[in-house]
Amino acid sequence: MRELVSDAAGQPSVLEWDWRRGSAAGAHSISDRWNDTFAAHHLPWSVVVDDTAAGRTRGKHRCSLRELDGMSVVRCSCDPVSGYRSRGHIAATAADFIGVILILQGQQVIEQMDSAVSLVEGDIAIWDSSIPGRFAIGSAVTKIALRFSRDFWKAIGVRTSAPFKLDPTAPSTALTRAFLLAFADTSEGLDHASRSAAIGATRDLIRAAVRSETVSLPEAAQRSLYVRMIKYIEDCRDPGALTAQSLAAAFNISERSVHRVFSSSNDRAGDAIRGRRLAKAKQEIWSTSQSLSRIAHDNGFSDLSHLTRSFKAMYGFPPSQLRNTKNAQEN
Repeated sequence: MRELVSDAAGQPSVLEWDWRRGSAAGAHSISDRWNDTFAAHHLPWSVVVDDTAAGRTRGKHRCSLRELDGMSVVRCSCDPVSGYRSRGHIAATAADFIGVILILQGQQVIEQMDSAVSLVEGDIAIWDSSIPGRFAIGSAVTKIALRFSRDFWKAIGVRTSAPFKLDPTAPSTALTRAFLLAFADTSEGLDHASRSAAIGATRDLIRAAVRSETVSLPEAAQRSLYVRMIKYIEDCRDPGALTAQSLAAAFNISERSVHRVFSSSNDRAGDAIRGRRLAKAKQEIWSTSQSLSRIAHDNGFSDLSHLTRSFKAMYGFPPSQLRNTKNAQEN
């Protein structure tokens, strides 16, 4: 195991692990180092490093951080790993940020608010540090990550539903992608005036890219599309597979547009999808003998605890109570 290298001078920090020399205690040490690395270069996260089942014996994380006048630029490469950011992590963070990620190589998934975005080479995603979430790197990834203060995001004047991915085919996204890569490569050598101008250009490009995906449809058209989406959700026989992304594909619009349409009706796509999942789970608890854990899994909940929390919040009692009532009536 190589110790974490200090990044005080802007040099990359490197973390390596070798499972062939490890143990349960070693795995704990690896995760602790990962958590320290993410706290120092990104934000507080809990990181899970356990890839022995997939036959991996070694891994590496390389990361550099630069603070540039209210904007942080992180460039890193990372082998497969996953992690989560809880409300405890959020409470331990001094300020809220909006993150922008550009994937240069590899694949990463980000989940927040019952919505997930899958990112591959060239994709740009926006996420909110004030919302609990998860990430998973399925194949070695190289990326550029920016952090902006919430004050900057408010100045954009656009309400976002994190996480969301910019349309990879949009010209504004292509321009933003090229500029971010050039900026990350050259920011270290810029003088103060040039760096300030580049930071301003970065913010303007991201603002334009976000706004290009938030051009409103006429109110009547948005309402009609919202009604159609609700019917699609209610008619879906496999709500466990429903996501904002699948809705976007079904209606041939961007995922951002899905969230915008629901927001125009004071609703959230995640809430509507969760409601449909719960309704189907409730029906299956009463009409089948499947285990509650299986019902939770089949309907898109991460585990029985997730189903129980959501079910109780919706109906006022846990799913086990409904199953016990059913069993009592049958006996």
